[in-house]
Amino acid sequence: MKRYGVVLILACLFSGAELFGTEPAASLEVRLKAVGKTFRASYKTKPDKTITELLTSVEALGQAFPKSEQPWRLLANTAGFASETTHKKRLFKKLVALDAKQFPKITREAKEELAWFEFLERPIDLRFTAADGREVDLAKLRGNVVLIYFCASWCPPCVHEYPKLKSVYDQFHKQGFEIVGISLDRSRASFDRYTQRKKIPWPQHYEDNGWEGELMKRFRVRYIPRLFLLIHPAPVPARPHRPGRPPGHPPTPGRKSPRTPGQVIQQKPNARVNSHSPEMKIKKMTLNKITTLATLGLIAATLPLGQARADQFEEAKPNNWHHWRGPDANGVSTTAKPPVQWSPTNNIQWKIPIEGNGSSTPIIWDNKLFLLTVLNTGEVDPTLPRPEDQPKRMFGITHPNSSYEFIVLCLDRHTGKVLWRQTATKLIPHEGAHRDNNFASASPTTDGERLYCWFGSAGLFCYDLDGNKLWERNLGKIKMGASLGEGCSPVIHEGKLVIVRDHSRQSSIEVLNAKNGKSLWKVDRHEDNAWATPAIVAHSGKTQVITTASGKVRSYDLNSGKVIWKCAGLTGNAIPCPVVEGNTVYCMTGYKGYSLMAIPLNAKGDITGSDKILW
Repeated sequence: MKRYGVVLILACLFSGAELFGTEPAASLEVRLKAVGKTFRASYKTKPDKTITELLTSVEALGQAFPKSEQPWRLLANTAGFASETTHKKRLFKKLVALDAKQFPKITREAKEELAWFEFLERPIDLRFTAADGREVDLAKLRGNVVLIYFCASWCPPCVHEYPKLKSVYDQFHKQGFEIVGISLDRSRASFDRYTQRKKIPWPQHYEDNGWEGELMKRFRVRYIPRLFLLIHPAPVPARPHRPGRPPGHPPTPGRKSPRTPGQVIQQKPNARVNSHSPEMKIKKMTLNKITTLATLGLIAATLPLGQARADQFEEAKPNNWHHWRGPDANGVSTTAKPPVQWSPTNNIQWKIPIEGNGSSTPIIWDNKLFLLTVLNTGEVDPTLPRPEDQPKRMFGITHPNSSYEFIVLCLDRHTGKVLWRQTATKLIPHEGAHRDNNFASASPTTDGERLYCWFGSAGLFCYDLDGNKLWERNLGKIKMGASLGEGCSPVIHEGKLVIVRDHSRQSSIEVLNAKNGKSLWKVDRHEDNAWATPAIVAHSGKTQVITTASGKVRSYDLNSGKVIWKCAGLTGNAIPCPVVEGNTVYCMTGYKGYSLMAIPLNAKGDITGSDKILW
């Protein structure tokens, strides 16, 4: 853990954006907010007119602030939220027409978006030899409903949703429904083992080049599982993309739609139709396929990551750093292109002073960077003993006698400008902290909608991304052994916020409703001091919350709080977080000895000392 000291330096490892212009930012920021607010208020009721007015407003801002990319970035973000494809294309075409030398990133991204729409509107040429020797040619599947499914055996949501996909396949395969699997397994051997073990009935293709493979790029696959429904001639992402209307929603009878396999034939009033006639056979086949498609849309909505908001969050995660240790809680970004060298003068985009003291990880979402810090106000409570008058403690730790402000900061990701600052609370901490720790050591986290800030015994605070406080909770004071200070970060998953508090008194794990902060369940833990942030993974039909500790590593069911499995074997003062890779979780400690265990995620019960431990 490192202190902020006085200066926060960011090399902007996850952004290649150019610096904004030097015009009066306050005026521009106010006007941008007004334009965005107007768009959100009127788009649903007057979409065409709203798009025209948006273009006019952004063009005016572009002329008033010619060196700033912010007006055009607003247009790009708005295009992502527009529900009609024609509106998206109109906005992206405007961005493509900008000066590419002045706004290279925006114009490049807009061109990629337009190319994607072109890809969606034309037939897809996909041919390969499947793992079982079958020759796959989409052209030969014309007239069928085809689901292209990007997955991997190391992906817990993929494994979790397989039974549901298999059920849909078994139900509709004879009616013309087919699945084509594209695997991103890390080795051919693991791909073959998984395919054989699961007895996957549809053709599977192993992508040798992984994320850099041709199909990954053609379909713009940035996360898995990723599903595409194809009804020739055009593909449809298998996710709800229009409010209130799932993919495959039957069109108005008698009208052609590029998303249906053909035209629904209407029965004329009072007409006698032979049920065995070619016309009726076509009608039945068409209706069957529409039913298939609608059913798949509903199934997709129940799968992990299937809801529109969760889908957007998962798609955006790789390009952000939304909590401690990054998108997949393993310290890795799959999309970043950081500089390999930097110094005080080289590859530094911006540098600003940060008030107070803290050691939490800054997190990033879209164009915002969030950071926690604590400021000693110097306001002394004369009833409390001065540090120099207190009894000697281990490591020279003293208890504060002055009040601290617990501060949440939001900075512009590209410039370091403070967008908003909120004081979550002001109080005198009841304990001190080790010299390498402080009162702002837990990292914030976000689900792309809300920001969750955990200051330990000082409280839990939830804001929207514009800095408005939504709720707060006081979960009580804890007693850290030797007054070393707190430090476990919160974890957010599918609307549930997980808080682990291991200390010298009654330790616990608690799960809260992320929307309102109310407790869903709380379980006592018989553990001493620990600072390890839990890992969350879906596996074997359940979502596991895995916690490392001095006594036992435990896996809890996220929904119920019941222990799925547990295992002893680590040393004291657990600090490192568990790391999940494939079907294994790796847990370690390094205080008063060293311990590293590899535990299978399909474990059950107490596996301490058993051969269930991989190593």
